[in-house]
Amino acid sequence: MRGRRASGWKWWRASDRPDGNARGARLHALAAKTIPPAWPVGAHWATNGFCFVDPAMNQKTKALPPDWEGDAIIGCHGSWNSLKPVGYCVARIRFDHDPKLGGNPVGLEKIVSTIDEAGKVRARPVDCVQAPDGTILFSADQPGRVYRLTRTAP
Repeated sequence: MRGRRASGWKWWRASDRPDGNARGARLHALAAKTIPPAWPVGAHWATNGFCFVDPAMNQKTKALPPDWEGDAIIGCHGSWNSLKPVGYCVARIRFDHDPKLGGNPVGLEKIVSTIDEAGKVRARPVDCVQAPDGTILFSADQPGRVYRLTRTAP
């Protein structure tokens, strides 16, 4: 990646602040133009795919809790390149629902962990989609399956 002209890797990390290794006005100018993520996830989570919970569909199907409406569901593939396994999950990014605040992300909640109690990775989520019945389907390339998330009765 060092050879790519527009790459910020190694010189700044997921924000508009260069790290201590950044040298030169060009790198600082590029960093100043960087748009930081609205909601960063952890290092090595490797978020591959996402979907938003459609409020109209959920009000019709009631497949998910009402407070999930408008929130993002993300599939995190995880990374082998970490001392402790991280990522390897499906998570919900909660958004505020106040029209004055503009629908900004306000929190992250892991809803499915694919790391078992012994620390072994059981699945590597890839993508999420809301099915016509309102449930969330997520795929995992390891072990090559599709899983369904739905609301359980209170």
